[in-house]
Order: sequence, then C-alpha cells, then structure tokens
Amino acid sequence: MKKLLKNPLFYVMYFIPQLIMTHAVSTFNKTFSNGQTCFADYYLHFYDWDSYDFLCMYEVIYVSFFMVMLVRRELMSNRVVLYDSTTKLWVNTIKSSALFTIIFPVMNCVIIGIVAAMKNAVFTCNWSKTGSMAAAIIPYYELHEINTFIVAGLSVFLDIIRLQVTLFIVCIASWLVRKTIVVFLVVYINIIIVNIQPLLAYCDMNVKSIYNYMIVSKMGTYLKGISVFDNVVLPVIIWAVCVAVSYLTFRFYRKDMLKN
Repeated sequence: MKKLLKNPLFYVMYFIPQLIMTHAVSTFNKTFSNGQTCFADYYLHFYDWDSYDFLCMYEVIYVSFFMVMLVRRELMSNRVVLYDSTTKLWVNTIKSSALFTIIFPVMNCVIIGIVAAMKNAVFTCNWSKTGSMAAAIIPYYELHEINTFIVAGLSVFLDIIRLQVTLFIVCIASWLVRKTIVVFLVVYINIIIVNIQPLLAYCDMNVKSIYNYMIVSKMGTYLKGISVFDNVVLPVIIWAVCVAVSYLTFRFYRKDMLKN
C-alpha cells in the first residue's frame, strides 16, 4: 500500500478525468448558466449522485478496485495463518485501504473547488438572492441559505462514509465468499441500483442501494435545508452497522484458518 500511495500516477489517473469532466459539465450544462453560481451550488450538484453520477460512480469504481486487490492480498491463506487473533486480522485488513477513504473525498472537494473558482463562483451562499442559480432553478420558493463550509464539509463527510462502507462491504464479501468476481459484483450492483433509481421509481420498485442513504440531495437542500437525521444520523447508523457486521464476520467465521 505504501508504494501505491507514493505513486503519483495513482492520483493522476483519478484527478485528471474528474477535473476534465467536472469542468466540462460546468461549462456545457445549461443549469450553470441560469444565474450567478456559488461554491455551494457546485458541491451540491457534483456530489448529488442523482444530478451528476460520474464523480461518485467513478470514485467508487476506481477506489473499490484497489480496495479489493489490497484486501484480497491481506486475506490470502499464507498471510491469514500468521495471525493468532481475528481482531488483529480485521484491523489490519481495514487499515490496508483506510487511507483511500480520506484521500479521495478530499481530492473531490479540491477538484470541485478549483472548477468553481475557475467559473468565478461566489464563495458565500447566495440562494435567496435575485439572480442566483438556485433562484432561477426553483423560482417562487423561499430557499434556505447555508454556510458554504457546512455544505462542503457535509459532502466530504458523506463521501468518506460512502467509501468506508464500501471498504467494510469488500471485507465482508472477501472473507465470506473468497471469490474476487463476487466481491466486485456486490459493490457494482449497489452502484447500478443508484444509477437506475429513476427507472426503478418509474416502475414502482422501491429498491434502494446502500449508497442512496449517503447522498446530499441538491433540490432537497435548496428547499428544506440539511436534514440532520437523513444526512448525518442515518449514514452514521449504517456505517456503525457495517463496522459491527464486518467485525463479527471476521470474529466468528473461518476462525480455523488462523494459527493455533
């Protein structure tokens, strides 16, 4: 992992496509030409998986690929037998990819901030002001104004939660099934469900991905502000459940593989 983290190409392969796509969308999407934008508009648009799916989807696909490789390496039979405690095995398996869950959300925040600055967005939230992009999108409604740091911070927080939950899912699936393709399928099925959510809703199918509970809704935030339960409490509960399930899975399943 240390070699991977020190390799500049590892970050360039992620940073460049995200920067190009984010800049292109903000240039050609008519939404951003409807009025004066603020930084919060950019964070809400690009972190809202329903409004723009490339940033979150590419991040989970890119990061989960390396997560699976590192977790599978840590759980190889010749390494597992070196442990005398399932707790140590679980902790080291989580640590193998834990930094990814911090680095990439911060990179996303920086990318969006760079694009917003390039597009001359104002830093202070301006949703209630005449001529703002938010007022043009939702006219005749009293819109909330939220501190830009809160919007950016919440977006990054949920991004971190989403990647950490992905890591726990990868660990659980890897320890239970031990087939790499199945582990990828578990993650990618959740991604697909988020992307086809409008189609599922149209077909009256109430099927949701675990990632649906870790998204800041742009329109919902414009109209109702930030929901503490939906945007903070519920994601943390899901995160805590995933932590517990992953630990218990390691604690009580395949204990015989460890050294005596």
